[in-house]
Amino acid sequence: MDYYNEVSYRGEVWRYIYLESPGFFILPPEDHHKVMERAVEMHVDNKKKLPVKGDDFEGTVYTHGESGLVGSFFGQCYYCDFESERGNGRIKVLAEPINGRGLLPAGSRN
Repeated sequence: MDYYNEVSYRGEVWRYIYLESPGFFILPPEDHHKVMERAVEMHVDNKKKLPVKGDDFEGTVYTHGESGLVGSFFGQCYYCDFESERGNGRIKVLAEPINGRGLLPAGSRN
């Protein structure tokens, strides 16, 4: 069993793991996917913060630009603070592209 999840965005596949997630059980899996799509969009478009909204929640995905390492998993940290009808929470994930582009911001790629 893998310890990470995957999301595909604009032809890139990213994998991610949860670092801390007091809000993990508040949001259903499809909303976690929306959060990760926004995190990848932030990386691709070299943004630091973007709003995110699902059927039952809204919040902000952001990064401070820090990276992390868990075992052999190296990636950038992303956070999502959100509000929902079932409660408020925060999710912190570590995400990395798995198709060879690396963690450089989009503007610094050749």
